Amino acid sequence: MIHRKTSWLPRIAFVATLIMATWLFSSDCQACPNCKEALAGESNNVQLGYVYSIVFMISVPIIIFLGWSLAIYRMTKASKKQTQASVASANQKLSV
Repeated sequence: MIHRKTSWLPRIAFVATLIMATWLFSSDCQACPNCKEALAGESNNVQLGYVYSIVFMISVPIIIFLGWSLAIYRMTKASKKQTQASVASANQKLSV
């Protein structure tokens, strides 16, 4: 079995690009049109509160999904490592 070492740099660059794009376009993502019109006379802090709540509601499912994905990846990697170690020890016992 051939194991390729993959570079984390492209993945990190992709995630950083997504974060930067979200940050750059966040000013366009104000609250829904009805909320925005209803709060037109309110202070900027209330409008900003709506923006943050929307960003929070959108980001939480993504964070949960990524957390579960990372946990599954780590369990798979640990299982594979344990299997390889048991196969190596079995081969060593057979050769002795």
